[in-house]
Amino acid sequence: MRTTTTHRRTSAATGPARTRGTATRGNVRATAARKQARVAAARLRSLLMGLLALVTAVAAAGCATPDDRPRIVVTTNILGDVTRQVVGTRPTSPS
Repeated sequence: MRTTTTHRRTSAATGPARTRGTATRGNVRATAARKQARVAAARLRSLLMGLLALVTAVAAAGCATPDDRPRIVVTTNILGDVTRQVVGTRPTSPS
């Protein structure tokens, strides 16, 4: 009866044969570099979104009416009539 044993091939130039999924030093560095790039991109994206929110808030603050009354804008005349009946004459309604 004969038994077979599987051995890894080795070579003096390449060292032990590498199996799939084995991390090498270069592979680990590449993975770390990709992770750093993703983190940097996420930080940049967060910064840009925050800047966009700030610009939007400043632009919206510039749209306030000078008499401190809220301005209500409606799409149809019937909504304008209902709005005037509900809130009265306090806010401005441009319809």
